[in-house]
Amino acid sequence: MNFSRIIASSFFKKIKHVLTKYETLIVYSIGLVLFAVAVSRIKSALETLASVDGQCWVKTARCILNGISPYHKEVYTALTIMPVQSPGVSVIFMPICTFSRVFQNLFFFFVPLLFYYGFVILVFYYYGFHPKDYLKPRWSNLPVWIVLMLVLISSPLMLMISSGQISSMATLFLFAALFFPAGDKSVNFIFLGLAAALKYSLLTFQVPVLLIQKRFRMAVAGFALFAVLVLSVGLWLDGIISAFVEYVQMLFKDVHSGINSYQNGGDPTFLYVGFFKYGILNNLFRVGILAAYAFALWRIYCRSKKDGAESVMHLSCAEWGLFTAMTCVFSYHRIHDGVLFMPFLGVLFLEQCKQASSCKKVKSAFLLLFLLFWACPRKIILYFGQMITTFFPEGIPFIRYGSMNYNGGILVSFPIFQCMMLMMLFLLAWIVFSEHKDSAPVPAESTQEKK
Repeated sequence: MNFSRIIASSFFKKIKHVLTKYETLIVYSIGLVLFAVAVSRIKSALETLASVDGQCWVKTARCILNGISPYHKEVYTALTIMPVQSPGVSVIFMPICTFSRVFQNLFFFFVPLLFYYGFVILVFYYYGFHPKDYLKPRWSNLPVWIVLMLVLISSPLMLMISSGQISSMATLFLFAALFFPAGDKSVNFIFLGLAAALKYSLLTFQVPVLLIQKRFRMAVAGFALFAVLVLSVGLWLDGIISAFVEYVQMLFKDVHSGINSYQNGGDPTFLYVGFFKYGILNNLFRVGILAAYAFALWRIYCRSKKDGAESVMHLSCAEWGLFTAMTCVFSYHRIHDGVLFMPFLGVLFLEQCKQASSCKKVKSAFLLLFLLFWACPRKIILYFGQMITTFFPEGIPFIRYGSMNYNGGILVSFPIFQCMMLMMLFLLAWIVFSEHKDSAPVPAESTQEKK
């Protein structure tokens, strides 16, 4: 028995010696593998580039340039588009209408990709994970590399860049406005206005925080810029009032209650809650989200009254993670909008791992599960969702299966993405509400500098 222990101890000492001696080489090799995986995923997305949504923005802008309202049903039906974004998007993307389709597709692939990488760097840097501190090939830096890779190859990102979506552009502008200090000469309102013009639905639960932070001037100026961008379509359209009426009618008739509704077995790649068979359950869950959001805002407000407005200028990563997840499940959003919460999941996991308590370890384990889930290719998740429908062909109580056009046929799938979103939302709420009530989180100092 003692002999076996001696052999085991000697073996582990040799392993430790090798890992220490060749630390640089091994960590660099792992880093190269992670980089190769990321490049491979991006290459696959580029090979399947369709830029359907990107072409929708281009066609919409081209219609407005020609004095035609793209929100008239006969027009968007003939063009096979659904211009759900605000009219301000058309104004922003008008300059690229003159370029070739190849250029347009590449634009909607690489520009949102670069914006997403900028957003990830912004969030990691803001919460103390400075890139310069983690470039050295050390074992202590490897977890950050792995988490960063999971965030950078996420399924939401791959779907966004292959379809030509612009969620990351709106997201970077939004949090650039929220994170950077707002002074008298600040340009934060420009970021806020551009974010609203690009995708106003992403601002649902983030912008009200500005009122608690007393950043009224930035909020008013930002939305004034948004209004200018939206109303500027009147320079090309004669009947601007009727165009806006048609836009609202399209949203409620052909989007939320049409093919994108769970009333018709909607797309299983939705993130928003709508998959319960009974409408009252969907509504109750939305009420629960609003109640949790109101409670979180109330806690932030109480913190500001106790410690001053400056104490809530920097919310915790868990709070922003919760608010971004709420945004995705409360109203119409698809997988590509997951870029809104992915960086916060990564940073929150690294923060929880630093804690010694067993409760924190449990939370970090669940966060890792969600990071791995969102890094998994969409087709694999859909395959598992389809397997569930095979085992339960008659359906599951209270759950409505989704359906979508996939590989030339109709794919019926269990709403696995939405179920994971609900569990993730509960986890984030647990983390937020378990934080110290009187804490006033601020951007962390560089972890390496602390050492």
